[in-house]
Amino acid sequence: MLEEKQEICGLIDVYGRLLTEKQLDIMEEYFYNDLSLSEIAEKLQITKQAVKDAIDKAKHTLEKYESVLHLDEKRKAFYKLVSCKEKIAKEEYILQLEKLFKEWEKWQFFQI
Repeated sequence: MLEEKQEICGLIDVYGRLLTEKQLDIMEEYFYNDLSLSEIAEKLQITKQAVKDAIDKAKHTLEKYESVLHLDEKRKAFYKLVSCKEKIAKEEYILQLEKLFKEWEKWQFFQI
């Protein structure tokens, strides 16, 4: 469950602004602020089922974006590389960074 939560939080970080304002609010309350479905429903004056449906729909939307764009995967690769900086040769580190940046160049137009 914790791993799934971390995965969804990463997707929210990358694609959250592509959700509707209401979806993003619900996702942040649930995944970042650890509010229950009931607490969110009360706060937003909607039903608990509406909160659950919004979370399910937003998760599906985030996963769909990732399956097409792979930006979270690239973000993870970058952070993994940075965390290993001291463990690999400087030349190899630079080559891997250049490879990541070349992959990202095609997404320059896509500002999230």
